[in-house]
Parts: sequence; structure tokens; C-alpha cells
Amino acid sequence: EGGTAILPQVEALAQAGIPTVGHLGFTPQSSTRGFYLYSERRGTVPKFHGKGPRGAMSLLDEARRLEDSGVFSLVLEMVTEEAAQAVSENLAIPVIGIGSGRYCDGQILIVNDLMGLNSETLLIAKSYASLRGELAAIFQSYRREVESGLFPTADHTVHMDGDSYQKLQKILRSPPQ
Repeated sequence: EGGTAILPQVEALAQAGIPTVGHLGFTPQSSTRGFYLYSERRGTVPKFHGKGPRGAMSLLDEARRLEDSGVFSLVLEMVTEEAAQAVSENLAIPVIGIGSGRYCDGQILIVNDLMGLNSETLLIAKSYASLRGELAAIFQSYRREVESGLFPTADHTVHMDGDSYQKLQKILRSPPQ
């Protein structure tokens, strides 16, 4: 994740033949401060990048540097659609968007969002199902069956053959050596 600060590492990975993906915009694994806004409804939330021309050009500059350093593709996370389009149209490598609009070469959608597992749908996500309640009921049923001894049953187990079991019992009765 990042641009200029990680170029030496990207170059070293590329020289070693290790395929590397760049990641710009919101970088959750390395962001610690300055990249969040406060929402009354959701609390602290990440902010979008590339909202103005300077921000968009900064992203494009970082993306070009990453491409020149050897990344084989780039992820843009939470970048305005216009800035993401500018990056996508000016790089030779594929640009994958996560919440960065329609003009990237590919899209990422977190499986929890895709399946409707979160309590709310984010602006940048789309749920194709609403499995949260159904999965909660499934886990509750599983827990009840385990706690009550209804699962597993003999139908869900594998046994030793009789001779092997007899040998095991003999070994267990023998004094330790």
C-alpha cells in the first residue's frame, strides 16, 4: 500500500521476480490517521481520495511511479470516479477499483457486502443477497445441536475396525515405558 514511500520495496520485489500489486487511495492496512472522517450515523469512516484536481494528479503521479517501479497492476480504493478514470486511462497496467467507479479495468466487491452479511450497505457496495439473518439462524441451530448433543451423531463419525480398536485398548492399558 502506498506510493513514493514504498517504491524501493516495489523495485526490489520486481527485481526479485515477485509479482506485486500497487494499492492507492484508502489503504486500510497501513492507514493510521488523517484518512478518516466522522459520521454521526457510522462513526469514524474512511474518506474518498482524488476529490479535486490536485488530489487526482497526485494519485496519477503515484500510480505512474508504481507502474515504473514494476507493479503489474494497481488497486484504487475509495477514489473518486473521475480520478480513477484518469489513472486507468493513463497507465498500461490493469487498474482494479474498490469503490472507485465504473472506469477501472476490473472491480472488487468484499464478499460480506456482496452476500448482504453486513448490518448496512455502504455507498460503494451492492448486496446481491441478504444472508445475514439466514446465516445467523444457521449458526444458532448448529450451536444448539452441539450443546444439546444432537450433533455429531454416529452418522457423522468414522470408527476404527475392531482389531485396531482392540490393539489401541491394549496399548492404553500397558504401563508407560
